[in-house]
Amino acid sequence: MTMHFRYKLQERKNHGNVYAPCIPLTFSGKQKLTSVALIDSGADTPVISRDFAELLELDLRGKKQDVAGIGGTVKGTLSKVSVKIEKGHDRVVFQMPVWVLDDFNNNPLLGREVFFDKFNIKFQQNEKKFILSPTSSRAGR
Repeated sequence: MTMHFRYKLQERKNHGNVYAPCIPLTFSGKQKLTSVALIDSGADTPVISRDFAELLELDLRGKKQDVAGIGGTVKGTLSKVSVKIEKGHDRVVFQMPVWVLDDFNNNPLLGREVFFDKFNIKFQQNEKKFILSPTSSRAGR
């Protein structure tokens, strides 16, 4: 199974609009929400905003910790979320840890941890598209 996606036009502060590898996902906690997430090969871990996590009703009782990134250090809580990717008749569902950041006002971000383990990802920058292929046959269909 391979899933093909086109880059999405994203507004960036101080950079105008750029095309980026973004993917529509359904996130599930006690509630479900669909959002577009940025695939970020430079990020170690997945990240969502506290507001988004609260809408999903994720467990946020964990200890707040310093989470470092390219923009500096912010406070965050580690939680867990279920993610569903669908394209045509293909579907993949998996659980992943996610950092819930207090000071994060962007769409969800998919870092390398778990997401890059679940998929072989081929970026085709010049064509503004990417291809996902699950790394194991255990991916849901």
